[in-house]
Amino acid sequence: MPSVREILEERGVDMTRISAEWGEFIKKSSFTNVTSPVVLTNYL
Repeated sequence: MPSVREILEERGVDMTRISAEWGEFIKKSSFTNVTSPVVLTNYL
């Protein structure tokens, strides 16, 4: 079973761009609690 990362790469998604955009989203968002969102990936 392919990982999420492998599936996205097969579909032509640039993971470095996604990571950069996600980082910008995190910086712009203000969270009232101390938890931070995490990009979930399948490592199986």
